[in-house]
Amino acid sequence: MTRVVINVSGGLYASGIELALKKSGEFRTAVLRTGEAEQILLTCREQGAEVLLLGLTPAPGFGVRERGELIARVRRELPGCRVVLIVDDSLSEDVNEDVKSMKQTGLIDAFLFTSATNFSYLTAILQSI
Repeated sequence: MTRVVINVSGGLYASGIELALKKSGEFRTAVLRTGEAEQILLTCREQGAEVLLLGLTPAPGFGVRERGELIARVRRELPGCRVVLIVDDSLSEDVNEDVKSMKQTGLIDAFLFTSATNFSYLTAILQSI
């Protein structure tokens, strides 16, 4: 089973993701409601995370700068952990370009936009990485 740590700002959305992944039978999940980097890293270490699924939104702690810093730390401290961003569609085009750049440079392994993300599609993406 692939170990996934989920950190997105919407509690209901996080629960939907968790349910869909568990339903597939291929994932063991841990959901964090906080955007605090230290807690996320600690949970990833404790869970032996193979995938970190992060939401990128305008909410405090969930922005592109904070997420970029967190992902850089994950890459240093947990080099085998893959990182996937779920990007809020309401963010600016500049943020979208930053996310594309993160993918092109290898900082993240994949990204999805919330409008194009249903839970079955998300599950398929995680199965493929």
